[in-house]
Amino acid sequence: MRRHIFTPRHNALSHLGFVILALMLTTQVSAQEINRVITGRVFDSATKQPAAGVHIEAYNDARYAAMTDENGTYTIKVPDFVTSISAFADGYVMVQQSVANGKSQADDIYMYSDNFKENYSRSTTAQSKASALVDYFNNDMSIDNQIENKLNGDILAINRNGVPGEGVKMLLQGINSLNANAQPLVIVDGLILDMQYNNPSIHDGFFNNMLSNIMVEDIEKVTVLKNGTAIYGAKGANGVVLIDTKRNKSMATKIDLSIGGSFELLPKLPDMMNSEQYRVYASEMIGTTGTKTNQFKFL
Repeated sequence: MRRHIFTPRHNALSHLGFVILALMLTTQVSAQEINRVITGRVFDSATKQPAAGVHIEAYNDARYAAMTDENGTYTIKVPDFVTSISAFADGYVMVQQSVANGKSQADDIYMYSDNFKENYSRSTTAQSKASALVDYFNNDMSIDNQIENKLNGDILAINRNGVPGEGVKMLLQGINSLNANAQPLVIVDGLILDMQYNNPSIHDGFFNNMLSNIMVEDIEKVTVLKNGTAIYGAKGANGVVLIDTKRNKSMATKIDLSIGGSFELLPKLPDMMNSEQYRVYASEMIGTTGTKTNQFKFL
């Protein structure tokens, strides 16, 4: 009676065979999936010169990507269902270029400086948001005024009172509760800012506006995010206000100087009579014109 003894060598060979078979199947699937080659060129819209180092990828799918060479030429392999490609690089806004079915040559792509407002952005989440850049040439004591003026179509901002720096009451989802807080969550550079909504003030009618602790000159952008529950959980149910402060974007040393000043003028009042002068005036009125004492309001 013979016994078949399986040695580790036989086991290793069998595992190797399975690996080779899996690789062949994966290669066959990939070859069937990628069956379209697209070529094109990318230029700088200002100089009309070829743009090198621009990242090209299939729209919303980073698995299919390429990069332009020194002549601005790229070649990318994509599946048949891809009808649009995206181009982006540092210093430029993202550009989306459509590619017709059956065409292997895409139209030329012109990259615009990031000084322009971008029409597309890379994102994997469905968000309803609006952003606004901060204006520094003013005497705002807090960012509340610019949130009210520049994002008033996306956020309801109500002034608390007329005292400078008291801020505004912000509502993104409306007044959805009579007892609980209905104001949005405030995020500063990725960190939650405790706005102290429920902390009372010693002085009646005054509020501790936490946004007044951040200099307006240090803020770069304010973004209003309406559906923040998926990112921030229950805290973002009333919406989210994202505040991004300035960051260094260049290796060059740059010093910004901001000087502001203000002055107040006292109101100029008309000259008034003192008590002695008014007594003489009233005596003359009574003695010369027949005016009665009950006709003087201040006697």
